[in-house]
Amino acid sequence: MGAKLSEYEVRSRIMLGRPNASQLSASDLQEHVEEAVRRYSKDRPRIAHRDYVGDGVAFDLSLSLITDWVNGFSYPFAIEYPQGERPPSYLDMGEVVPYPISSAPTVLRLMNTTPASGKTARVYYALPWPIPDETAATDLIPATDFEIVCHYAAYLGANQLAGRAVPHKDANLPSAAVFDLSGEGPNWREIARDNLNAYRAAVGGGDDGKPAASGWINWDARSSFLDTGRTFLFHYPRR
Repeated sequence: MGAKLSEYEVRSRIMLGRPNASQLSASDLQEHVEEAVRRYSKDRPRIAHRDYVGDGVAFDLSLSLITDWVNGFSYPFAIEYPQGERPPSYLDMGEVVPYPISSAPTVLRLMNTTPASGKTARVYYALPWPIPDETAATDLIPATDFEIVCHYAAYLGANQLAGRAVPHKDANLPSAAVFDLSGEGPNWREIARDNLNAYRAAVGGGDDGKPAASGWINWDARSSFLDTGRTFLFHYPRR
């Protein structure tokens, strides 16, 4: 069973050192948790699958049959064909083209493969994680990744608190240089950095310039999902 939204908020507040509601309101922290889930969805998306039975003619896999496909977010992660072999056999994702090419494609077109009659193509695709609410069953994020999401929410909260730490001007200095006399701003920025580093350490996307959940491969070479764990056009979650 998942966690409630309030549990995410409480844990994120603890990671921030328990700032009170006057410093960081419950509504602000809730927004940060929601944004953290959206970021986590991009870095480590939820994977589902849908089976298509071939007829020996059709090479377009209709997205209307994938009722939870989210335009602008979802993408084909892998296509197993023919489904059920051991070891599993996967199509080269270089031949899979969303068509028409837009933010709302209607089919996945297989450029080189036509599923044979009676053979099944299993499409694995990415979905965003649902935003948690006060019903624990709504949250589908693995319990092992609860802390990861909270770290990103804490990062956002610390940045907000750093921005609210208004600097002071020393009128005795002709340059009117700006100083944070309380030191509160730098402290919050350090807390933000620590929580972001904890998040990156878990999902990837550190200082090496490579985004989380990405695969790097030579586009001049042919690839198979089975052999390399990577696809050409679409990224996959880092595990």
